[in-house]
Amino acid sequence: MPRARFATNVQGGLNGLLVAVMAAALAWRPDNEGLVFLAGSVAVASTPTVASLVVSRHAQSNAVGPLLAAMSSAVLLTAAISFYSNGAEKGFLPGVVVAAGLAEGTWMVLFVPFALLLLVFPDGHLPGPGWRRVPPALVVVVVIFAVGAALSPRPYQDPWSDLRHPTSMAAYRASQAMLPVFLGLLVACVGSVFWRFRRAEAVQRKQIRWLVLAGAAVPLALLANWTAYLVGGIETDTFSLVIIALAMYVGVPVAVAMAVTRHDAYDVDGAVVTTAVYTIIGAWLLAVFTAVSAVAGLGRRTHFDLSRGGGAYPRRRPLLVSGRSLSDRLL
Repeated sequence: MPRARFATNVQGGLNGLLVAVMAAALAWRPDNEGLVFLAGSVAVASTPTVASLVVSRHAQSNAVGPLLAAMSSAVLLTAAISFYSNGAEKGFLPGVVVAAGLAEGTWMVLFVPFALLLLVFPDGHLPGPGWRRVPPALVVVVVIFAVGAALSPRPYQDPWSDLRHPTSMAAYRASQAMLPVFLGLLVACVGSVFWRFRRAEAVQRKQIRWLVLAGAAVPLALLANWTAYLVGGIETDTFSLVIIALAMYVGVPVAVAMAVTRHDAYDVDGAVVTTAVYTIIGAWLLAVFTAVSAVAGLGRRTHFDLSRGGGAYPRRRPLLVSGRSLSDRLL
């Protein structure tokens, strides 16, 4: 059996073991919120798992399969750390300081398999010898950041804000210095896709277009999120995370599986063009809504009511309602 397919199967088994352990923990200490969290984590991780099995069966020596499985592993590992830290916080499990410290900086792990997938897609190899430094650099950055975040002199996030933990200012500063480095590495991985596209042949270009089609959902989701906030004043932090998670962990794995197995099944070129058009329309709508919101803000300051302690701008509201109707009709 090729090593890539073997690695995919091993990760699938480990992922199943993680889910079984978390399910056993819930059976031992029933928790409705934990059940919902586990169900959501498994749902997000299931698509990369299925895609990894499909890719590994079709291209057994391709490293794309194990990286798709690693995306599932990252989700379930992060969920397992959250489960353990929650149990430790309630006194069911030992090591609350270690668990809370790990929970502070492990969010970077969610992006590493995705970045590596961009780096080796679609043939499973790096674009060139000069890109060999990127994968180990990602690992080093994640480790330094996780250690520094755990040793932060600042309080941990709730519910561990009152927890006393070891600190190191030097490690914390090093972890903060890793943030722009990590962003630069992510940008480099995205740039590798365009670098490869310019040098690819016809088949690889079609495969890369599938990846671009799925990845375009992220900026579209951000545009929709910002528009919802500007027009309706809706707090959409959770909405953003859900949409980006769906794009990264559902849309991209499905597109990658299609690209590797049936890249010519549909008119991907037309879909890319359509996506680009909607992105331009969404950007235009965002600019319009930003201007409308700015006008509404001026109206609020103009009609400020001291007796109510706030602003009143009923005359501006129809602008926002009509703007929302326009977006519904166009999109």
